[in-house]
Amino acid sequence: MSEIKYLLFIISESPFFINYNVHDESLCIAFWIKTSAYLVVNNMINKKQLPEYSLFFGFKILNSSYSILAACFFIFCEFFVTPFFGLDRNDQVAGLFFILLINISIIILIVNAFIRIPNIAASSILLYLPFLIYIPFSINRIFITFSKLLFLFT
Repeated sequence: MSEIKYLLFIISESPFFINYNVHDESLCIAFWIKTSAYLVVNNMINKKQLPEYSLFFGFKILNSSYSILAACFFIFCEFFVTPFFGLDRNDQVAGLFFILLINISIIILIVNAFIRIPNIAASSILLYLPFLIYIPFSINRIFITFSKLLFLFT
């Protein structure tokens, strides 16, 4: 119990609580947890201390240049493979799931590339700008694919 009172004292003296009366212990603890989590995440992003391995599968996460290369590969696959999808209903469903999955992967790879830029310079921004412009087109394709899948399954 004394730890909670000490925590309340620290929180009441913090600049976040200048105009507030600190009486509710659960509110103060929740706010302290929220602000400390925000500060930790903000500190990680500022110092570029991003995880090196995937949380789910344990694979090494791609750096910026490999993410851009993989996104280019997926964009070329999308444009060269999709004309060969069949006209049967099963072929259309498989093709739509392929387009959905590849566009989600492209968005994830582009965001990963922007997060992991080693040094933000004008040349790196100009190099990655076309991929940033491609994101709305990919999101548009995802919505179109969802609408076509809903049409096929209803």
